[in-house]
Amino acid sequence: MFMLLGSTALLKAQADFDFTNSTQVSGIGNPSKVMIGDVYRFLNVKPNVDAIVTITDITGGISVSALDTNAGYREALQPTLEVPANASGYLEMSFQFVDHVNDLPLLMPEVPVTCIDVDGKKNNAGPAKSLNDFDQVNLGGGYVDYDVLGMELTVTQAGNWFSGRNVGVRNHVRRDTIAKQAMFTVVNEDITSFVIRIGADNQSAESATRMRTVYFKKFRYANGLLAMSPLQNFVGSVKPNGASLQWEFQPSFQMKSVELERSYNGEQFIPVYHELDLPTNNYMDDEKSSGTAFYRLKWITQSGETGYSSTVFLKLPGKSEADGFKLYPNMVNDRTTLSMTSASPENGMLQIFDFNGKMQQQVPVKLSAGSNSISIDGMDKLAPGGYVAVLKTSGNTFTQKLIKQP
Repeated sequence: MFMLLGSTALLKAQADFDFTNSTQVSGIGNPSKVMIGDVYRFLNVKPNVDAIVTITDITGGISVSALDTNAGYREALQPTLEVPANASGYLEMSFQFVDHVNDLPLLMPEVPVTCIDVDGKKNNAGPAKSLNDFDQVNLGGGYVDYDVLGMELTVTQAGNWFSGRNVGVRNHVRRDTIAKQAMFTVVNEDITSFVIRIGADNQSAESATRMRTVYFKKFRYANGLLAMSPLQNFVGSVKPNGASLQWEFQPSFQMKSVELERSYNGEQFIPVYHELDLPTNNYMDDEKSSGTAFYRLKWITQSGETGYSSTVFLKLPGKSEADGFKLYPNMVNDRTTLSMTSASPENGMLQIFDFNGKMQQQVPVKLSAGSNSISIDGMDKLAPGGYVAVLKTSGNTFTQKLIKQP
């Protein structure tokens, strides 16, 4: 069964995660001859977030002549597969999000994965000798969207695996997003790791080179499973003078009002900008607090329908990055440690909220001037799942997501 989601913000020109820069950490292969066990680190896929990519399997006799190429979309991950005649196999990659500095696992509020150019050839080496690409994505759950009338893909779900297989046997030459009928998108929330398989099934007597693309952003499909949302894209970035938010609505929808809302715990939002005659599609929030800020859009159409975007989260440096707080590990069992640098002695309060906005735990915190490392017990009292930790001090509010393990 497919899990469907309601109104969702779709990114048009900016990927959620940027896989442009990488370095090999270990392994006997290299980016031009990828081998099982190779480990690569993609730097700053989001600000202060790295992705550790491990080659966990290469099956069916295929080889990988490039882990990532510059053709197509540089921010996407673009492997090249060499597929022998009469062979079927895939490249399997495991992804883990970690802190750029200390390598601790990080929880991402939302991860979109779009497989592009899942295409093929009807007569690769003679009549009825087809070649079909296929991809499989395991985000631990979530939902899928694709063009159900595109006639080029079959998309299925088995457990947490979403699979897209080419059936249209039409080859789209370039790496691009023009052929949306040969794409599918999988999205899940609050995850630290996931697995992707990029494969091909070659039923012909001729080998083939397959140029593949995985793009970490959402796409809108004309005949998709998701209901049409007025919002076309909603993105944010951190600038020296604050948080920059930009949005764009579908031209076919007439909007009555738009409101930008901000939260420091991901649940309780307050309006920071409101427009009636829609003169702009951007806003600079000069909020100077440290920690993580969550933003979402609320809109009302001329017909009176109300909708919300998905949430954009930005890590605000505030006074300095060192002033922020960190809970480590952020995947907890019975305890975690609060790390904090304070300019002077002060008292604070650490509050743990569930995703329904209900406070589940409250711990007084006594900070000393300088570096602090404080053990926080009682995490075993929390039910398994995701939470938002909010540290309030005099004049500042800091936030961080954490997950309670079973």
